[in-house]
Amino acid sequence: MESFDKDDLLGKFFNGKLDPEEQQTFDRLLKEDAAFRQQVTFERNVRKAITLTERARLKQELQSFRVSKPSTTGRAGRWTLIAASFAGIILISYLAISRFSEQSAENLYTSYYQPYPNMIAPVSRGNEADSPEAEAFASYDMENYAGSARLFDQLYNSGKAGYALLYAGISYLETGQTDKAIRRLKVLSNTENDFAPAARWYLALAYLKDGNRQAAEEALRSLTNHTEFSEQARQLLEAL
Repeated sequence: MESFDKDDLLGKFFNGKLDPEEQQTFDRLLKEDAAFRQQVTFERNVRKAITLTERARLKQELQSFRVSKPSTTGRAGRWTLIAASFAGIILISYLAISRFSEQSAENLYTSYYQPYPNMIAPVSRGNEADSPEAEAFASYDMENYAGSARLFDQLYNSGKAGYALLYAGISYLETGQTDKAIRRLKVLSNTENDFAPAARWYLALAYLKDGNRQAAEEALRSLTNHTEFSEQARQLLEAL
């Protein structure tokens, strides 16, 4: 007989209050219990819809002010789609910065941050956990960031896959463990890996979240020659 309450686990998960034992139970249920997985997905989608509604309201309010249109970026080869995925949040950030001449580091972080999309192993029916990689990304897509951080660390330690450092770093940012995020993103940002520019962008945001503006500026300057991140890097540098 199970001695835990699934609704209680859900509530703690979405509030980031699972202890290590509860996190293990949550991860097991997510993997083995289809009904529980569906319940998590439903709750996540409801919360995401609320967030999107608030963003839309903010965008509408900000667009009512007269501001100049931000310049667009050029083509970026294989990463053009990544730049496009940030277009909406960049526009909102640009408008917000135009209206408010000075913002706190936390406000800037919130304006620019959004999780990096799953570019490695998009989850489809039947492959949710058929490999360590798929399991890690299934947790990431489910926004089970405590679980995905652990799984991406394991992936990196077992095979040194660079992308694992990026997604582990973002997962730690999501769980509020900024120091762990910085350590992982810093390692990847100093390599020639295809994901290094993304790591530098999130490293800058991690420094910003940590209140280290000088380090954030240094990381942003290293992005000026990377087309897929250069526009938002320039905007954020101007705001700092």
